[in-house]
Amino acid sequence: MTTQIIPIFPSLILTNKVQNFENIKEELVSWIKSYQKTQDNFQISGRNAWQSPTDFCKKEKSFFKYKNLIEEAILEIMTSFTNKKYKITNMWINVNGPGGYNISHTHPNSDLSGVFWINCSKNCGILRFESPNHFTQYKTIQTCYENIKESLNYYCDFWLDPNEGKVVIFPSDLKHFVEENLSNEDRISISFNIKLDI
Repeated sequence: MTTQIIPIFPSLILTNKVQNFENIKEELVSWIKSYQKTQDNFQISGRNAWQSPTDFCKKEKSFFKYKNLIEEAILEIMTSFTNKKYKITNMWINVNGPGGYNISHTHPNSDLSGVFWINCSKNCGILRFESPNHFTQYKTIQTCYENIKESLNYYCDFWLDPNEGKVVIFPSDLKHFVEENLSNEDRISISFNIKLDI
C-alpha cells in the first residue's frame, strides 16, 4: 500500500520580470529619490522607512512611463492566471534605508497584492510570508518529513529574496513582512493592490 499526499487549498504566489529593467533602473531610482524629497512620509507598515501616498502613480505624469512597464509585467502575470478582468487600485513606493523594515500585515479591501523590487542589495531584507495554518497545524508541520515539506512548501513561513526587476503577486490576506535592511543601501520597491472582477 502506498500513501498518497494530496495538497489542497494552496496560496498562489506568482512572479515575473519587468522587461529590460536593467535599462531603466538608474533612471527610476533617481526619479524616486527626487520624488521622495518633495513628499511627506505616509508610512503604514514601514518602520524606519519612507512610504509614498498610495495614489502617486495617478498624479505624477513623469512616472507614467515606469508605471506602464510595471503594468505590462502585471498583465503578463494576470493573463497566465485568469481570463477575468482586474483593476490595479493603488500603488506606492517603499524606501527602507539601513535598519528599515515592514511589520507583519495584510492588505484589506483588495484581492491580490504585489511588490516590484527596484533596488536590492545583499541583506537588504527578505519578504517573508506567514502560513495561515502555522497555529492550527503547527505540530503537523513541525513533525512532517523534510522532503515532504520541501516538495509542498509546507512550512510555518515561506520567504523570497528580493530580486531587482522582479514582480511578485500574492493573495492580499496572506500575512507578510519585510525583515530589517542590514545593508548600507536603500531597499527600494513599489507595492500595489489588485481587485478581481468576477
